[in-house]
Amino acid sequence: MLTTNIFWLSEIDVVCHLDLLKLVDILNVTLYPNIVKSLGGYEAAEHLLSKLRALLPKTNVKPMRIEHVYRKLEFTREKMIVDKHCYNAECTNLMADGRLARCGPGAYAHLHPDAPREFCESKDMFYDLKSDKRDFWHWKHQWPLDACAYCNHFQAIKSPWKVEKGVLRKKRYESDYKMRIADRLAEAGAWAQAGRIYLAIAEETGPDSLVYGKISEAYRNLGQPVLAEKFLNLSRKVSNVETAQGDCAESHVV
Repeated sequence: MLTTNIFWLSEIDVVCHLDLLKLVDILNVTLYPNIVKSLGGYEAAEHLLSKLRALLPKTNVKPMRIEHVYRKLEFTREKMIVDKHCYNAECTNLMADGRLARCGPGAYAHLHPDAPREFCESKDMFYDLKSDKRDFWHWKHQWPLDACAYCNHFQAIKSPWKVEKGVLRKKRYESDYKMRIADRLAEAGAWAQAGRIYLAIAEETGPDSLVYGKISEAYRNLGQPVLAEKFLNLSRKVSNVETAQGDCAESHVV
């Protein structure tokens, strides 16, 4: 069973994540109002879920609408007394590098500018499926974690949804997220999957020398030298344009 809020879902991502999703027998989908809005509304979200069902006939896709309030998440550098169980501690996240994180905030705290070092460097948060020697049952049920004293999620304070404004910022965040996934897949040798994601990023963001270079590397590792050379040349061409634009901007400043 896998639970997701489908913030990552798009026509392209349905295909990119297909190999992973085929391993899942039940896919619980939580439809949060702000995420559904970013996908284009409930009709658009249902269209994507219908595509998932068609591609995953053996997977039970179960959507569930969520109320318009959520439990506030705030970090603190002052250690708190954890006197309640946090429901999020049961929301284990599977990371792209093969680690499990006990909760969502812990999994992605490194992306939050206000997350304190004491929370981010938790010794209890992650379990590495490749190399961890600790007892898994103990790790999965341990409570509280050392990180919990620096996060107020356990207090279950309800707050209205707050949608972050700024389409460009959202797109940059999504592109960075996909790039990290693709890079980790590449490190693991899954070049076909990594290449598909790099291509999707290029389609969404436009010409980028770094992305074209990564696409070239993927094709080279897949034994397709012609396509590898094509994207390497594109990378060089775009890089030259980016350099020229940078020089032009500096000359104007001077």
